[in-house]
Amino acid sequence: THPTAIYGTQDEGDFAGIVNRIINGTQGIVFVSPESACQRMRKPLLEAAAEGYVRALVVDEAHLIDTWGSGFRPAFQLLSGLRRDLIAVQSGQGDLRTILLSATFTRDSLMTLRILFSDPSDDPTRKDFGVLSSFALRPEIEWWVSPESEGSDRDGRVREAIMCLPRPAILYTSLVDDANRWGRELGKLGFTR
Repeated sequence: THPTAIYGTQDEGDFAGIVNRIINGTQGIVFVSPESACQRMRKPLLEAAAEGYVRALVVDEAHLIDTWGSGFRPAFQLLSGLRRDLIAVQSGQGDLRTILLSATFTRDSLMTLRILFSDPSDDPTRKDFGVLSSFALRPEIEWWVSPESEGSDRDGRVREAIMCLPRPAILYTSLVDDANRWGRELGKLGFTR
């Protein structure tokens, strides 16, 4: 496997590898910030799109395009221009699918997204902006707190909590070794994920 994310402190070799795989169509998926997509990664993405290798632009937490993009992080709104450029260079290589995800869209954020990401067309059969939504109440996060303890007493309290907590649940540790130890121990107790 190879790296799938672009980030600021990344090793130059890993970065160059991702860029080369994007350009030759073998990268698959890449996670990138809006700033990097619109600046450092713009040219490789356009080259890949010209060859038909860019199939989708997916933005998670897309409500930030409206709330942060208007001042704090303008690159969020610049994604719409990058999208238009990707579509323009595709030259019949296929349609770029754009997927904007959020659990917290407001009427205003949807209006902003419609303005930025709609494709006006003379074709009446072409749907330029669709909204799919699903409403589900999510349970609130629940915190369990125990007085500070040491060693086996603490481990016993963690085991007890894991056995009683609703699923899904996350066990946070501060050390990789502890995470690995708990992974093995919870596996023995029947937890497979």
